[in-house]
Amino acid sequence: MPAWKVLLVMLFGLAFAALLLATLIVPMTMIEDWTRWVWLAGLLAATGVAGTLFRLFLNSADRAMTR
Repeated sequence: MPAWKVLLVMLFGLAFAALLLATLIVPMTMIEDWTRWVWLAGLLAATGVAGTLFRLFLNSADRAMTR
């Protein structure tokens, strides 16, 4: 596997982990007002997109390795 693919997997993994952690921490530590829910919705959406891209890239790399 080329080095750029390994680095890309690491980047996607770190981004997904950071978004997942931020989704748990940021809304819980905010002051009680309406922006808490906007942050939660945005972080959930970003985590879902990053997770989907991560999974699609891993599936693509797996298909390339099994050929």
